[in-house]
Amino acid sequence: MICKWFKCDASSEMKEISGVTGACYQPSIDDVGSKILVQGTPAIIFGNYTGMPVFKEMGPLIMDHDVERDALDHLEKDILELQGRIESIELKETEPTFSTPMPILFQFNKHSNALTIIALHEGGSKEELFTIDASDIYPIVELDQMYKNLIHIRFNEKD
Repeated sequence: MICKWFKCDASSEMKEISGVTGACYQPSIDDVGSKILVQGTPAIIFGNYTGMPVFKEMGPLIMDHDVERDALDHLEKDILELQGRIESIELKETEPTFSTPMPILFQFNKHSNALTIIALHEGGSKEELFTIDASDIYPIVELDQMYKNLIHIRFNEKD
């Protein structure tokens, strides 16, 4: 199946969602209030398909109020925490002093712009691995939804 995905906002204008060609689409916060449409055309190995494509419409998408409340609560805190797992790490100037994979806790302090990476060890103990002054860097975040929902974070220095 060859899929094209579209977003239809409140103005009823239908725009193709660029870069999404697979059979699945993960809506984001930007899609709330919009309708999502998919056009499916059977894939044929030899020749061209001459029939009509199939359309399916979903929405308008609404925000789950519990999720919205939780997100707003997290954003209002002075320190934002996110649990994750480091599968691998590459440091520009030094070798890491810890082994991967490992469960970690990201802590971002909004007042000091500090991003702290904390190792979560078995038994509940924690170990601060390093702290980055986030005012001198910016993260590049890439989401790989095709492989275990991995998030790749790369930090670059600001120009």
